[in-house]
Amino acid sequence: MLEHVHMLVSEPERGTLAQAMQSLKQGGARRLGLGPWVPRPRSRRVTSPC
Repeated sequence: MLEHVHMLVSEPERGTLAQAMQSLKQGGARRLGLGPWVPRPRSRRVTSPC
């Protein structure tokens, strides 16, 4: 499963870089149907002593 993305972007014409990154992240999360409550795929609880 894809965990991260590498991108080359230029400076936004309007707003700050932080606002541009927030917008990119929100758009991607909406397209994938994700939210901050979704656990990372590799987060698993260990239940056995082995």
